[in-house]
Amino acid sequence: MNRIPGIVVVAREITAGTGSATLFFLLTFRIHMPWWAGFILSIIAYAAIRMLFPPEIRKVQVTLPEGLSQNDYGLFIRNCHENIRGMKKRSSELKGPFQKDVQQLLNVCQGLVNNFEKDPEDIKNALVFPDRLERINVMLDNYMDIVHQPVQSPQTARALETTQKAIQKAILRFQELQVRLLENDALDLSTRAKTFDNLMDFD
Repeated sequence: MNRIPGIVVVAREITAGTGSATLFFLLTFRIHMPWWAGFILSIIAYAAIRMLFPPEIRKVQVTLPEGLSQNDYGLFIRNCHENIRGMKKRSSELKGPFQKDVQQLLNVCQGLVNNFEKDPEDIKNALVFPDRLERINVMLDNYMDIVHQPVQSPQTARALETTQKAIQKAILRFQELQVRLLENDALDLSTRAKTFDNLMDFD
């Protein structure tokens, strides 16, 4: 099993604690400042020293299944997030009911990516998922190109309708995929792979 190591930053706390304690000692026993005044200044110094350090970084440890390298896992997740950002940008440029459909699809896709991040086991059976997201972005680009054409025709109307139906189908397929991910332990590997592949085909 591969593991993504967590990062724990302790230098900030050690430095801030040591610095504030030293300041309290100097103010109280060397300068003979009242203890309560030295204590208050030490607390302020502690907070100031902590602010000099970058915020603590914590990463959730994820256990990767056999056959899925850390590089493949990272590339899969990055591609998913990149395509979802593209979908969000395109969704903001749409209007009407179709925009709501795209937004619903976005929510479903984000939920799937969250699941893949927490449970990478299913990534092996869903390696084409980023490609499907990229295909959706291409479809949305073509859709907006047609919408912005000054002259519409029956052919362009059919093209728009085809894209709308594909997005609606993708919503249903990906929603079902979410359900299957929750019950994937009940499926053997070959059945699971075939099921996922079918659910990611929305054309």
